[in-house]
Formats: sequence, C-alpha cells, structure tokens
Amino acid sequence: TGYIFAQGDFITPADPLYKTYYGDTPCPWGDRVYRPPFPKIYPKDFFQLANNVGAANVFVLSILDQSLGALEAEVRNARSHSDGPLFLEMGNEYYDIKFQKAFPTVDAYITKCQAVYRMIKSIDPKIQVGIVGVPIPFEKRVRANPNNFVGDTAFARTLSQGQRIYGWNDALARHPDCYDAVILHSYFVTPTSDGITQRQLMRAQFVFAQEEYQGWLEAAQKFPGKQIWVTELGSFPNILGEPDAAEKARMTWSKTPGYAIGLMERIMNMMQSGVINLEESVGMNDRQGFGLYQPRRAIAALNLFDLKDLSDIIKLPNFYAVQELGEVLNQDPVFYKIDLAQGRVRQEAQVFAKGPHEPRYAMADAHAWGFGNEQGLKSLAILNRTDAPMRITLEGYDLKPVWVYGGRQEIFPKFLTNPIASGLWTDAPDIIPVPSHPEEAPARQIEVPAFSITVCEVSIHH
Repeated sequence: TGYIFAQGDFITPADPLYKTYYGDTPCPWGDRVYRPPFPKIYPKDFFQLANNVGAANVFVLSILDQSLGALEAEVRNARSHSDGPLFLEMGNEYYDIKFQKAFPTVDAYITKCQAVYRMIKSIDPKIQVGIVGVPIPFEKRVRANPNNFVGDTAFARTLSQGQRIYGWNDALARHPDCYDAVILHSYFVTPTSDGITQRQLMRAQFVFAQEEYQGWLEAAQKFPGKQIWVTELGSFPNILGEPDAAEKARMTWSKTPGYAIGLMERIMNMMQSGVINLEESVGMNDRQGFGLYQPRRAIAALNLFDLKDLSDIIKLPNFYAVQELGEVLNQDPVFYKIDLAQGRVRQEAQVFAKGPHEPRYAMADAHAWGFGNEQGLKSLAILNRTDAPMRITLEGYDLKPVWVYGGRQEIFPKFLTNPIASGLWTDAPDIIPVPSHPEEAPARQIEVPAFSITVCEVSIHH
C-alpha cells in the first residue's frame, strides 16, 4: 500500500484514505503495517543504511495515492538524503488487480508515469527511473491459463487478472519515453506443501531459475535500450494467506539453506545473462523470510536502520549465500561463462504450474559460474542439482573447495514439521545450518554434496 513520506507512515485498510485509492480490495498484509508501537519511517531512515556502507539507494514512489506536487516534494527530499546514485521506482506491482481503482488500465498508469518522469528529470537528470513491468514467465502463464498459481486464499486469487496482465508489458514497450528501466520482481512461489518432497521442492527451484533466466533475456529484447532491474528477489511460500500459525511455521522454507541455494543460483544467473543492471533483496532485515537476517529482539525495541550491534541480529541462510557471493566478487570481479562439457541434461517442467502446455527447460545436473580478473579465471561456483554427490572436473584446472553450502540432510532441517520451537512463524528456525569451509589440497577432481553450491579456488593444472 501507499507510503506518505511527510507522515513517515503507510496507508492501510484502517485509514479513511484507503477506499479512495484501493476501493474494497482487501490488503493481504493486514491493516496495521508499521503502526504504533512501531516507529515511523522517513526517507532519511531508508537511506541511512545504504549511505553508511556506500551503496546506491533504491526508493519506491507511491505514485497512485499522491499528487504530482506531493511526489515532487518527496523526490527532492529523497535526493537530499541520498549520498550516492539514486534509483526511483514508480510504484510497486501495479499490474495487480487490487490497484485497479487508482489505475483502471495500464494506459492510466503510463499517463501518470509520463508526468512523474518529466518532473523527476527536471529535478536531477541523473536520477534513474524504473517502471513496473510484469515478470515474463508470470505473464506467459496468465496468458496460457488464468488459473495458474491461483490458490484457495483471497491473496492468491488476486494474482489472476486476465486482460490486465495480457497487455501490460506491450503497452510499456509502446511508450519508452517515460522510464529508464523496467522493473521485474523475482519470487519462487510454492502455493502448497501438500505431498511435496524435498527433491521436488529443490527441482522446482532450479526450473524456476531457468524460467527467470530466459525471461530476463526476453525482457531485454522486448525493451531495447532500457535497463532491467530486479528490485525484489526472494522466495514466497504461500504463508501470508494461511490463517494457521503452526502451518505458517511449518512452511518457512525461505529461512533454509535449500532456498538460499536457489537464491544464490538466480543471482549468479543474473550475472551470466548480462542484461540485469540492478538487483536488490526485498529486505535485508526481515522476520517473514524475505531477508538476510532478522532481529533477535522484538521489532519495536530495535532500530531497523542502525544495527551497529551485530548481537541484535540472527543471520539467516540467505545471509551466508549473499555474503559469500560478495566476498567472491570483491576478490574476483570479472565473470566467466562456464560451459558443460560432459554430464546429464534433462527436460523438466515446473511442478507447481497447472497449464496443459507448460514449457520444459533443459536442466543439466550440474552448473558452474566462473569469476576472476583480466588475467584469467580464479574461482568457480558449482551447483549440484541432484540428490546424490557428484564428481566434478574443470578442464585444464585444479580445484580447491573453500566454501560449501547444502547437502542432502542440510537443505531443509525438520522438513514438513514445525522448525520453530515457539510456533511463531516470524521467529528464527531452531536449526540454521552454516556453510562449511573445507581444508583440502587442490585436485583435478573433487566431490560436491547433493543439492549444494561449492565455491572453489582454481589454478592451472601442470
């Protein structure tokens, strides 16, 4: 829902303004989001953490429930508090049918974006501006079958919206004058836990990663000359619409190494695609499973934007995955594409989709991404997509494993049972496996565990 920067607050169904902009559409996230006793949040708070670490700032403008004058004041405020490059999003997922009161059609959204874009560029031409696009695989599924990914909850049913989705991206492509980038969110959705196995859950993630990879390449062709931003990246068990707290806790897979491995694969695929200009997690600090870490104490007792004391946080599996990628890229910033020379490749479709003509993707049992510098390859990340250990060689090189995450027993601790002693799904799991750091000599051939990512140092074989 909307954010009113001057008040440091969000519009929720409890506000009189809610019906003006959202009509009778329910808000699945509840009606007391960031309300007392939670602190108010102002733009300076949003930017503090990024400024502290020297990162760029990405800020969402709630353009559907603010006038152009109010938005101009918000942009000037954001510009004044951002130390580095500023990236602005013109709203969030407005293709969702719950926004139809403010924007009945995509053309109504584009008209507002044209005015907002001109205003932003008049303030600072260097500010980069993104427009809300529909993820390509999601668009294809809705076109093929309006019932795809529609569950039994009110939240899930809002995701199917016929013509609203069909023409959205086509309309954006016809109006390239009002944005610098197209925003595509990337969520691995598990609509049900009924009868699912660990293997199926992991394979579904791997298929999804291939779908997203192909979708990003197609988006770059559809929007030539435009940047592609993935400003929300995560995994989404269908728990927000689930009324039973114990069932929610049972499905908190997004706080497991299994999901962290899938997240890491997607980030490395972004590098391989060569078309993603910006990527950010939906939230670094989050108790719902979207984040890299979560507070040890109650949110109300913690400053979300000034975590100087690391004892305040619990590192989640996503933290370890992203941390390792950051360390690899800091040391070896040049990406190297690695081709499979020998190994099994299978054609596989998404297990959660309902379409009769669901696309199948070529899925190699193993995949690798290379990193190094201008002098050559220095490190390798290896993904084992199978439920058995695998032997790996890289032609012409010796491999020395230095970081391993995953393994058949590690990916989903307490799978399909409640992993949280308190029973509260927003608490951290009782068991959070950490990566291992092998101490092995370089070898021509190494063994990698089932369902794992292994990072190796590489050296030329003599």
